Amino acid sequence: MTAGDAAGQLLRRRRARASLATYALERGYWPARHHLYLIDRLEAVARGESRRLMVFMPPGSAKSTYASQLFPAWLAAQPPLSGRTSWDILATSNTSNLAEEFSLKVRRHARESQPLLGYQLSEESQAVGRWEIQGKAVYRCAGAGSAIAGQRADVALIDDPIRGSEEADSASQRARIWRWYTDDLRQRVKPEGA
Repeated sequence: MTAGDAAGQLLRRRRARASLATYALERGYWPARHHLYLIDRLEAVARGESRRLMVFMPPGSAKSTYASQLFPAWLAAQPPLSGRTSWDILATSNTSNLAEEFSLKVRRHARESQPLLGYQLSEESQAVGRWEIQGKAVYRCAGAGSAIAGQRADVALIDDPIRGSEEADSASQRARIWRWYTDDLRQRVKPEGA
């Protein structure tokens, strides 16, 4: 490798670590204008400037790709929030199975991005529901409504907490998810967390 190649690689790594949009390009995604807006808001979360972010986009708009898959892998390469040494990420979805599917996708992005983002997956912690990036992040996942006692989060992600229109139309199902959010999940977010 020539000095120019090495310098180019270093610049590529710096750009991917500094920008979620650049990281997405490195992973083979081409962010559209609405994705760039979402990415800007996600980067504000990573910087600690935004503590609450709700994303409402139509089905098929790649919100899960950017917010629930690429963002957690990229977030682990960012400086942790003030007073923290690493990121605690808690990702949830309407079922444990869907949350675990997201976990597998995030872990694949993280594994394939190790040199680019400058971190390494832990060999000891590889369960689908809980795994680590050495010295950078712990990623946990759970289904909406499931027990999450003992888990804390700097960032809590909720992707599709309600399974479909039948659940959305049910007042009792909406109330159940709302109770879980207010009584369980929200209580697990650390001070200054998002």
